[in-house]
Amino acid sequence: MHSSAARSSCQKNKILHVCNAEDINALGQVVGAAEIPGNDARAFLWEEGRGMINLGTLPDEPFSWAYAINNHTQIVGRSWQKPFIWEHGQMHPLFADGCASGYPRAINDRGQVVGESACMEGGGAFLCQGGFSVDLTESIVNNCGDVRLEDAVDINESGQIVARGVVDGFDRAYLLSPGRLACDDIRKMKASCSRGGTLKVKIKSALVGGTILPLTQGGGDGHAMVVSRKGKGKATWQAPTGEHDICLSPCAMCRAVECR
Repeated sequence: MHSSAARSSCQKNKILHVCNAEDINALGQVVGAAEIPGNDARAFLWEEGRGMINLGTLPDEPFSWAYAINNHTQIVGRSWQKPFIWEHGQMHPLFADGCASGYPRAINDRGQVVGESACMEGGGAFLCQGGFSVDLTESIVNNCGDVRLEDAVDINESGQIVARGVVDGFDRAYLLSPGRLACDDIRKMKASCSRGGTLKVKIKSALVGGTILPLTQGGGDGHAMVVSRKGKGKATWQAPTGEHDICLSPCAMCRAVECR
């Protein structure tokens, strides 16, 4: 096996002292963090034939680290304390709600991200998709043992998550499996848009906590909502002025809304 490619790339890019690889996908793309002149760390993407690509930072942040990559070259990491997702050549905040603290650990090919964040109540494990996140502790069905999930470590293509939790003062390992989408279990869906274009979608259901509901705006832009263990879901995003059909596409359930 050859082990010199990443090190050689570090040297060619004049990176000093430290060059850490964190993850690799099926395409052979590698992500990690490297020290550049000035002792600043930068997240990088390494590709055969292209070498190392500096992913930069979020605005006004001094450092960045990349932790995971999927097979669609979506990359997650942190820019100082702020979690980010890098896709299509650009870095964006991971959370749409403005949360500025988190440690994204893994991303699957659905774009589902897991990790830990202080923005969860009391700090804890999260699942995020399309910028919208859920506290995984809140998604546990029949949590009779008062388990508190503190960190989500990995997620597979089926949406199963491995996590670390605490119960009665002891650390435990947990496997979380998502609920299946049953359209008949959706009791109510509402959509509204306030002045300024803030679009809100809410549902009430008998769905299992952790179920992910895909939403579309006008048949185009995709968004997602994660159901809580109480069967409720909420998604918020900015929409342009005009009329929009907001649809829960797998269930052929739509609501018309106008943004002014």
